[in-house]
Amino acid sequence: MLDAVTKVDIESKLPQIQAPTTILYGDHDHFSIKAAQKLSQLIPNAHLHEIADGSQQLPYRQAEAFTQHLLAHLGIS
Repeated sequence: MLDAVTKVDIESKLPQIQAPTTILYGDHDHFSIKAAQKLSQLIPNAHLHEIADGSQQLPYRQAEAFTQHLLAHLGIS
């Protein structure tokens, strides 16, 4: 099943996203910064934010930074 997921071409669909998008990247994440940058370039109105000392589980391990970015994305201060 995982094999089928990796064969899905989502890149061509990313430019169709119309919702404002926030991409959070932890500087210790398993994904590369290049992958995060590519996502932010392919999605219109996407904003990429790097979180220092962040890894995969940002909502848990970097809860304060995650929450600040989430509130900013929602327009709540």
